[in-house]
Amino acid sequence: MDTFLRVVEEQLNNREIVIIFWVLVALVWLLYYKPTRKTIPRLIKALMHKKILTMLLFLTLYVAILIIGPLAVAGLLDRAIFDYL
Repeated sequence: MDTFLRVVEEQLNNREIVIIFWVLVALVWLLYYKPTRKTIPRLIKALMHKKILTMLLFLTLYVAILIIGPLAVAGLLDRAIFDYL
């Protein structure tokens, strides 16, 4: 467990750790509260709908082409970021 915490501290900053913490708190609450627990399967099914997945794909392509692309061409984007992907 100590090794896990050390890796988390080395890889994530405080903001990322806090975001993960609050997302986990929200998920636990959603799973604990019975009315929301019943709607989770319907929510997942709705998110997997073809139209929503298509929009998410186009949004990802938009970000990649119109934001990341020009930054990389202009030399303003550190290419070392992509070593982690």
